[in-house]
Amino acid sequence: MDDVADYQRPDGVRQRLRRWLRGFVGVTALDERLRQEQDDTRRVLKAARNLGERLRHLKRDADTRYSAIERHNKSIRLELRDINASIRAIRTQLGSRGIPAALRSVRLDTRALLRRFALNPAELPYPHRLTAQRCSLGSQREEDGISWAVFEHVGPETRRFIDIGCGIAGGTAGFYARECGWRGLMIDADSEHVAAVRDRFSSSQVTAVDACVTRENVNQLIDQAGFTGDIDLLSVDIDGMDYWVWDALSAASPRLVIIEYNALFGHERSVTIPYDPTFDRSHLSGVLRKRYYGASLAAFVQLSEKKGYRLITVEPMALNALFLRNDVGPDIPACSIAELPYSDVKTSRFPDIYMLIEEAGLPLVDVG
Repeated sequence: MDDVADYQRPDGVRQRLRRWLRGFVGVTALDERLRQEQDDTRRVLKAARNLGERLRHLKRDADTRYSAIERHNKSIRLELRDINASIRAIRTQLGSRGIPAALRSVRLDTRALLRRFALNPAELPYPHRLTAQRCSLGSQREEDGISWAVFEHVGPETRRFIDIGCGIAGGTAGFYARECGWRGLMIDADSEHVAAVRDRFSSSQVTAVDACVTRENVNQLIDQAGFTGDIDLLSVDIDGMDYWVWDALSAASPRLVIIEYNALFGHERSVTIPYDPTFDRSHLSGVLRKRYYGASLAAFVQLSEKKGYRLITVEPMALNALFLRNDVGPDIPACSIAELPYSDVKTSRFPDIYMLIEEAGLPLVDVG
């Protein structure tokens, strides 16, 4: 009856079950297994705590590294910004043509200094007396020194100029504005060029006009800007209608004219491209894009004689010719094309220029 009473009590059942299990697996084995399970649980919990701590350390280390990387990247971005600014400044100083053009400029300046030391222009015949003094302080082809040699001889009168196709700096006209204090009118069809001129010169010194110059509007533009009558210098470089614009110009009477001609046309034929106020050679294809423009030197010589001027020289690159008004510096003689020391510089490079133009179906006007 006592055993039955023991089974009926919950505590009695558990005690009997424990005794039975201990008898079945042994007391020692059960206690050892329980301790192992407890140890394993503690190790797992400890490992989990260690892992959590390690993860926190890793996160702190990652945050620290990320902050350091961000600071470093920011420093790199600042340095890159400074480098880019320096590169832009260098490019601005070197110009659009870069280091080769800068080296060429240094070479030209060095040769100009050597000529000044080695030569006495007064002992040279014309046109060498003028070209021996060539140098560049604003122009691309050393017209500054040649034109200044002319004005040293004849003396400036109005100290005014007109520059048609001034570019971003005015070339020779820019030299007279910047170095000599002359006043003038600069015109260009490119609004960015005109903006650069306005930044470079004061409005009281240079009147900058954004316009495409044609034979229909050239005199009106000059009149509106207030540069009619006698001026010391006219420069024309518009890569196309140069002949027609000078032919039509009557509002101003320049004493010296510097005008770009197309040396590739040679000096036998008096030709120009036909008049087209919308002409743009950038639309041409192939080699003619840079070779079909303007007029030959012979065409300009004939035009100059009609307008009362004489050819006195060209610069060594055979791109620009200088014409002096007949009443100015009569002791500076006219120079025939055959007497020019640089007239063949570019003529021989494209002996088939006329064949290329004919094959392309492009027109030329014979003004001879």
